[in-house]
Amino acid sequence: MESNIAKPPAVWQESIAKTVTFMVTEDCQLRCRYCYFTGKNSNNKMSFDIARQSIDYILENRTIFSESSIVWDFIGGEPFLEIELIDRICEYIKTSQEEKMHPWSNCYRFSFTTNGILYNNDRVQNFIKKI
Repeated sequence: MESNIAKPPAVWQESIAKTVTFMVTEDCQLRCRYCYFTGKNSNNKMSFDIARQSIDYILENRTIFSESSIVWDFIGGEPFLEIELIDRICEYIKTSQEEKMHPWSNCYRFSFTTNGILYNNDRVQNFIKKI
């Protein structure tokens, strides 16, 4: 019997994706004792300019970043506290990959490490539907 489940592209099965992680905020609604991140605060946030410079560097240096696929990862604190920033960064990533005709434009994923508290927030849901 044949399965109707779509198979992922072979590149994902080869486990050769580059992972780039953006820590967009040090803020979090929780103060879990087991959390790896200490010193949570609402003051330190990534700027879009820093994200843009990082993305440009990575996309322009294919010899250094030669993997067949990429995972653009977002962490914090709680990354969804900065959903507008994440949305702007993701749009920039998609546009830049396409404009540069980068091989990753057809082989990338976005990943989020979240506590889930804001998952049902309208802004987060709109973002999820968009990407």
